[in-house]
Amino acid sequence: MVSSKEELFLLIRRNSWGEELSVRAGVQVRVHRRLVREAHSSAVSAPRRTPRRHSPRLKPFKKMIDQWLLDDLDARPSIGPP
Repeated sequence: MVSSKEELFLLIRRNSWGEELSVRAGVQVRVHRRLVREAHSSAVSAPRRTPRRHSPRLKPFKKMIDQWLLDDLDARPSIGPP
């Protein structure tokens, strides 16, 4: 079992260079051809993209919610009934 993507890329590159396999034959590692092509083009995988998330329906309430969260950080912890 391969623990990281770099090790997987190394395994794919080693298999394809040593045996001079095509991209389709290089799928012996049970990965997609796209990943085999990516491994052939670079030894290091591209960094993951973080999705941009926006919430248009919450926009009018965003300041109020942020204030609630900030106030909650400053609040005294309650330990049972008063």
